Amino acid sequence: VIDSPVFAAFVEEGRALGRLEATRDDIVAVLETRFGPVPLAITMQVDRLTDLALLSSHHRRAVSVESLEAFAQELAAANP
Repeated sequence: VIDSPVFAAFVEEGRALGRLEATRDDIVAVLETRFGPVPLAITMQVDRLTDLALLSSHHRRAVSVESLEAFAQELAAANP
């Protein structure tokens, strides 16, 4: 069963979902560390993202953005 292609696909899908969830959590954690409580609207927008490359880009931006408001504007502009 472990050598099954179906099993391997489930494992890979689980890993991919784990990476997405971890990156989402990291974005919110960085914003909380830098700015305090993160509004639910931002957290919900981040939670809707499913592209790991886009999430990684937002994570890098969360580290350097000037304010939560600026992050929210950039997030909205990049994800209409």
